[in-house]
Amino acid sequence: PACEETPAGACGSESAPALQGFDVVEYFASDAAVQGSAAHAATAGGSLYYFSSAANRDAFAADPRAYAPQCGGFCAYGMSGADVDSHATVLCDLALDTVDTSVFKVDDGKLYLFKGASALEMMEGGDGFAANAAAAAAYYAELDLDAAFVNSNSKDCQSEVSMMWREVASSM
Repeated sequence: PACEETPAGACGSESAPALQGFDVVEYFASDAAVQGSAAHAATAGGSLYYFSSAANRDAFAADPRAYAPQCGGFCAYGMSGADVDSHATVLCDLALDTVDTSVFKVDDGKLYLFKGASALEMMEGGDGFAANAAAAAAYYAELDLDAAFVNSNSKDCQSEVSMMWREVASSM
């Protein structure tokens, strides 16, 4: 799919919960993807998060950076640039796809999400998870986004990040 332009603000909004409302604390606490609820919501850096309990909401509120997904909640493998076929195209295509909130890895105290099981497997292969995670972090940092830019897993959000990736990738 082609990268498309969309209105700014589709990601990191206080109206669309990050990661379709999945509880980021539960990824750490129970090693599971657990749907959160608007009844236990909190905002951090301008992004809305849902939690499955008041205790998880409070834990997040005490230290949002400890639970926030890496690469803004976008596919970490896609952000790593590890696919050798075409850096710019791969980044664009993976950013347009939503992540599978049930495919994740908590590594070294950080939460990573993936487009699917094959993306996680590829992230663990090649140069290894740590090297690919470092590359993903470096490429994501090049976007120079503020903490409010978190994947809501909506099509508008995917398109917004794709537009920015196209600009970054064209300069590589």
